[in-house]
Amino acid sequence: MTANKLIIPASTNLASRRKNSKKNLSLSLSTATTTKPTFIIPNDQNLNAYPNGPIEILPHLYLGSEQNIRELDYLKLSIKVILNVAAEVNVLQPKVGYHKLNWEHNQDNLVLELQKAVDIIDKARSAGQNILVHCQCGVARSATVIIAYVMKTMKLSMQEAYDYVKNLSPVISPNLGLLFQLREFELMIKKPPIKKIPTHSHFSFKTSSLLWKKRSLFYKRE
Repeated sequence: MTANKLIIPASTNLASRRKNSKKNLSLSLSTATTTKPTFIIPNDQNLNAYPNGPIEILPHLYLGSEQNIRELDYLKLSIKVILNVAAEVNVLQPKVGYHKLNWEHNQDNLVLELQKAVDIIDKARSAGQNILVHCQCGVARSATVIIAYVMKTMKLSMQEAYDYVKNLSPVISPNLGLLFQLREFELMIKKPPIKKIPTHSHFSFKTSSLLWKKRSLFYKRE
């Protein structure tokens, strides 16, 4: 099998990177991915990309589509929390915790929003609650959230996280803009934490006081 890899530029301005996206970004299978890449354009025919129900990505974490939410009562998955990341989708389910992030198809300021989504998923899973993440089709925006979560939680690279999710849900296909933002998210979470330099003002003051006392005693003896 031919090795296939997501190749994403590491730096510079996001807009300028997108201008050269055809040259700088390629999407293909890595050795860990056993399925052929599937590219899906959101339209009415693709609204049910998960006809057999949502896919379990990690314990308590599911990826699905708008249609799955409408069929939630029949899925018997004990979904307790829903995270909707599609601005155009408004499907509410009673007696289920509901979160919505109003993401458009071509939104390009999602790096910090991804962290919000990660926190929502973390809270649900920590409480032992099944959470379903969805957008309209379940192939781009919600898949991006899942990849970001897997990347951070499992401490994987973007490529490894993409492969992990792709193997479980072959229909996922984040667009170039979302891939770039996943790359930005990867760089953000890999930054080493800023170490606070401890202040020694108390010790410095105490040390200065002792020195002053010693100096005073010395002069008194003279």
